[in-house]
Amino acid sequence: MAKQIDTIGAMRERVTIQNVTEAQSTSGFPAETWADTATVWTEVNYSILPSGEEANADKKTAIQVALFRIRTRTDVTEKSRLSYRSDIFDIVAIEFTPGREFMILQGEKRK
Repeated sequence: MAKQIDTIGAMRERVTIQNVTEAQSTSGFPAETWADTATVWTEVNYSILPSGEEANADKKTAIQVALFRIRTRTDVTEKSRLSYRSDIFDIVAIEFTPGREFMILQGEKRK
């Protein structure tokens, strides 16, 4: 029981889960927009090693990786993204803890 309390106590940051929705643009055509789904408590751990770079349209883009531990939810997928301290993290992987009480979301922020 003490381990669960320690885990919950570590979840002291807030993160907003966003999912893509389809809305009608001013020109009348469908447009994808991001809508806030929920704001939840999280534990955040940044990658110790340099997260790296990727080439995107012949331009190097720095990538920062962070792990977010949240309580398991059914509305979070790899298509979702996270808003944390004014930064946007794309979810690239989802892992569940034993017992599936928590989800660990691997997020990537491109600079």
